[in-house]
Amino acid sequence: MGGTNGGHLTSFSLVDILTHGRACAVMNPYYTVFFAPAIEDALRLVGSVYRRAGLTGGA
Repeated sequence: MGGTNGGHLTSFSLVDILTHGRACAVMNPYYTVFFAPAIEDALRLVGSVYRRAGLTGGA
């Protein structure tokens, strides 16, 4: 079952200087790196979608 994650939860500490959405956008990359070993297959899938859409500079 999915749910909100660290990026969403810790974003609340930034809402006095950023909107909640922007705070989530700032925090999510940190949690992606933190959880990367556990979600490697999913990250590879998302990366291939981004690559096909021309959103990354990967070969």
